[in-house]
This record gives sequence, structure tokens and C-alpha cells, in this order.
Amino acid sequence: MKIIFYSPNFYPMIGGLENVVKDLAIELSHLGHKVRVITSTKSDRKDYFPFEVIRGTSFVSTVKHMLWAQVVIQTNVSLKGFIPILLSRKLFVVNHQGEYNTSINGQLKRIVARKFAINVSCSSYIARNYENCEVILNPYNPKIFYTINSYDRPRDLVFLGRLVSEKGGDVLLHSLKVLKDEHALRPSVTIVGEGPEEGNLKNLSNELGLSSQITFTGNVLGEKLARLLNQHKVMVVPSAYAEPFGIVALEGIACGCLVVGSDAGGLPEAIGPCGVTFPMGDVSALSLLLAKSLYEPFWREHFQHNANIHLQKHTRSVVAERLLSVIRKFDYGRD
Repeated sequence: MKIIFYSPNFYPMIGGLENVVKDLAIELSHLGHKVRVITSTKSDRKDYFPFEVIRGTSFVSTVKHMLWAQVVIQTNVSLKGFIPILLSRKLFVVNHQGEYNTSINGQLKRIVARKFAINVSCSSYIARNYENCEVILNPYNPKIFYTINSYDRPRDLVFLGRLVSEKGGDVLLHSLKVLKDEHALRPSVTIVGEGPEEGNLKNLSNELGLSSQITFTGNVLGEKLARLLNQHKVMVVPSAYAEPFGIVALEGIACGCLVVGSDAGGLPEAIGPCGVTFPMGDVSALSLLLAKSLYEPFWREHFQHNANIHLQKHTRSVVAERLLSVIRKFDYGRD
């Protein structure tokens, strides 16, 4: 099958959406399909992928590529990318990785999805926005993220994500303050990622008297990241908004961490039976769960027993086959 992913954001940009496109494109290529990724993201690096990456293409060239394909997949609706799809009259799949706002653009995207696309989504939470929308849970890469050692974990808590306000880094810091003041507990914390809130989080950690507990690492990727996660007991995902899904939770689970995350959006689906959730923004509830997670190891191990079954649904091969089954169903219907 000839497949195009139209993804304005792509590698070397870092993010869940970019990883979903990359992982699925790799897996579909390994299954023998011819895959191209069309993106607006420029790169000064050479691409070493088993598929072709087309960067910054013109409108006419985009139409020509889409005429080559049998199916075009967008990860979220791109209005700019929809016109070439409409002209090429190709099978059109949207893999929804988020919700659309109430602006005119957002309303147009919902119309495109409803009237022209085959809709799949990364979680039941996102699927509720569309009729006849199949849930295809997001993948992670088990070749990179896996448990090296279940017991030798010298560090306590790890936060992984872009340092932006909606990721809830400040909620984590305030919960650490509660642990210190009310329970005399000072767990070590590693904050992995970069973003505009980094300076504010460092200032807040100083104000709360937590700086000696916290290490800011910046971005860490690939196998180095997996080794780092394997040094920690608990991953904290304190998102302050309704996450569409939460691939970081899968990576933490795969590396042997118990995941403690907020209860909104699709994050509870990503965590599954391998962790616990707290009411979004509730500092007190988070601090209690962190104390229990860290200092009751048998409780933590209980959740880790569920990891293999949960993760099996999220391997790249399983997710790619589910996507192909949807495409084939509609493609055969067109014949």
C-alpha cells in the first residue's frame, strides 16, 4: 500500500504527535508498505528513516505526492493539507490527537473531520467528539523503553515533558513542599525537559526550599532517556489540562516506574492498571499518593505486575495493524 502521512510538525521536533507519526511510519515501512511523510518542519540533518521525508514542499508538489498515494493520514486536521487531499480524491484518515478549539479554524476542522474523513483517535476521551470514531491507542517503542532492573532504583520521582504551564510542574513542586512540611519527606526529583516555564520552575523550587532535592536535566532522548527512567521508582504526570493521551506514561511503565497522574482527559487510559490518578490540580491528594508510592514498595509492585499486558496493546506493531485494518475496511468499501 502507498501511504502518506501529512504532518506539519515532525522530527527533529520533539513531542508526542511527532513520535506517533514517526513510530507508525517506521512500522508500516517495516511491514512492506511504501510510506512518505510530508512536513513543514525543516531540518539541517540527513534523514535516516526507512521511509521518505518530504520537507517544505509546494502546493503543486504536495498534490502530486497525494496522487501517488492510496491513502493520506493526517495526525489532527490540517486545513492547509486538506485542499490537496480533496483535489487528489484519496482515502483520507484523521488520527485525532487532540481537541479543536471554538475558533473559526477549529469549527472548520471539525466540519472537515465529520464530512470528509475516516476518524480514529488516540483515546476514548477524544473519540467522544466524533460519531463512528475508532479508538486506536497510541504506541511507544519497546526496543528503546523497557525495564533493565526492577530493584536497583536509586532515585525517587521523575517528571518528563515540555516545561509549559499545562504540564503541571508547579503542582508537583507544591506537593513536594507538602511532603516536606507535613510528612518530613524529601524525595529526590528529576525534571526532564525544556520549555518556557523552566526558569519559573527553578525559581519556585528555590522559593519553596526544594532546590537541593531537584535536578533539571534538560532534554534527554532515546536510550539515554530509557536508562534515566530506569533509575526512578515513580513517574509523576501532574498535567493541569485534559491530556488527549500521554505517551510518557507508557514510557515510564515500560521502564518499570509506577505512574501517578492527573485524572483528566485520556491520561487515565494511558496509565491503565499500572498506576494511580489524583484529581487534577489537587496538591494534597498528589502528595499523599507520592508518599504511599515511595514508601510502600509492595503497593508499588502490585501495579507493576500489570505492565506487560497493558503495554502489549501499545506496541508499534499492534497499533500499526489496527490502523491498517481500518484503512482496509474503508478501502475495500470504495472498490
